[in-house]
Amino acid sequence: MLSKIKKLKLSQLNLIFYVSLFIVFFQNWPFVSKTLQVFPFVDNAYFIISLIVVVVLLFNITINLLNLFIPLRPLLSLFLLIGAVTNYFASNFGTIFNDVMIINVMETSLDESLDIININFTLNLLFLGLLPSLLLYRIAIVNNTHLQNAGRILVATLLSTLIISGLITLSSKEYASFIRYHKELRTYITPLYPFYSSIRVIQNKFFSKNKQYKNLSAKFELPKNEAMAELIVVIVGETARADHFSLNAYSRLTNPMLSKESKLISFTQVSSCGTSTSISLPCMFSFRDKEHFKLKDAQYRENVLDTIAKTGTKILWRDNNSSSKHVADRLVYEDFKTKDRNPICDPECRDIGMLKDLDLFINKAPGNKLIVMHQMGSHGPAYHKRYPKAFEKFTPACKKGLEDCTQNEIINAYDNTILYTDYFIASTINFLKQFDNNYEITLIYVSDHGESLGEKGLYLHGLPSSIAPKEQTHIPLIIWAGKNSDVDYPKTRLLKDQPHSHDIIADTLLKLFEVDTDMYTDYENPLIVRSDKH
Repeated sequence: MLSKIKKLKLSQLNLIFYVSLFIVFFQNWPFVSKTLQVFPFVDNAYFIISLIVVVVLLFNITINLLNLFIPLRPLLSLFLLIGAVTNYFASNFGTIFNDVMIINVMETSLDESLDIININFTLNLLFLGLLPSLLLYRIAIVNNTHLQNAGRILVATLLSTLIISGLITLSSKEYASFIRYHKELRTYITPLYPFYSSIRVIQNKFFSKNKQYKNLSAKFELPKNEAMAELIVVIVGETARADHFSLNAYSRLTNPMLSKESKLISFTQVSSCGTSTSISLPCMFSFRDKEHFKLKDAQYRENVLDTIAKTGTKILWRDNNSSSKHVADRLVYEDFKTKDRNPICDPECRDIGMLKDLDLFINKAPGNKLIVMHQMGSHGPAYHKRYPKAFEKFTPACKKGLEDCTQNEIINAYDNTILYTDYFIASTINFLKQFDNNYEITLIYVSDHGESLGEKGLYLHGLPSSIAPKEQTHIPLIIWAGKNSDVDYPKTRLLKDQPHSHDIIADTLLKLFEVDTDMYTDYENPLIVRSDKH
């Protein structure tokens, strides 16, 4: 068989066309199935067939043009391998590889990458990527001069363009709807859309103009003669869903410890800025709201932590996740993903380890303190790794690839992570109580985004906000007020069912520190009501 394949001869144009067909018919079923949901085949047969032909020709044009600069076999292998990988995630989890997802991939650690490698992933990569790539090297390509190849590529590109134009003209109404009103469908074309997103990310990251850090606040003053300093703790959760907190009426008791705390408020209608850490984390500390937030500018603009630091407040960022996403670039930053600093690793370094020696920071010097702790929380897909064995209350818990588990097993594992987050937040509150007589203490817990657990066939997170389901954007937000806190507990509790978002975090932190500044945005629905005790 191999000897026969060796003898097979194809022109470059034919080989590109056959590979384009393979990619569309074997690596783009998520795109086809999503399109059929919007344009049922029974009513749109001609358009669907036409669209498939158009996509094949788009691949044909793209590969032909790239072949002018890149050798053919490596180029086709790249398309096949990337297509196999992105097809796996799109098929199994509904993942879209837009700019944000590409950034997430670039920032994924080795341990997180290993969590997704299983037998299904390996087989998908083998049969849809590796074997077809190896077959390319068994095919003899008809040799032509560079000039001949360039001429044939030009002719093929022009011919493909003419056919595409004709097909679009014949179904102009359907294509207009596809392009204008269903923009999300094109994001499932793999690997074209992932390549497009990667180019945008690389362009913004490496080829944009050098940017200078921009100070925003012209005024930043604290009240004079305060009897007691502020101690504010912000816990940034990871992948937590509001509807899986028993504090928010979830049927399972996932918050047994927090439910016993007095002066604790759980806000029930909070939405995230984005559906990934790379967007939500810088956005929640930004002075820009979700509508105007720009990730490419965020690290070069003053955020609320920078403003508070200008007042002389001591700020510490502890991270048990991937990073601060540039939020803490100008602050004291401590990485707790390593055994060198985190005392509780089994082998995964636990969130609870971030409390180590925190009292030393608090007692080191008088004055205001702000502590941010960034959790590993409920980071998927390996939910079962996010908590110690003692917290496996809901069983059986998924301990394989998500596609090999029932939805109930996935939810069990996920709910166990919420149980551990409950323990971590409650432990932090108990730790803070020892300072209650010396500080005005307030704790804020807020998740970065939610998570899909199989609803509508979707898993994980990261869908564009415009089409993301509520499961990926409806997040928990909790406030605990110490006995001297500036938060008026009875009045603030009345706001718990008001609609809020990450946009309110910056204003809330400024109010807690009583910063006199020009950076307030004064949203219509405040998160807290300050006490008039002063």
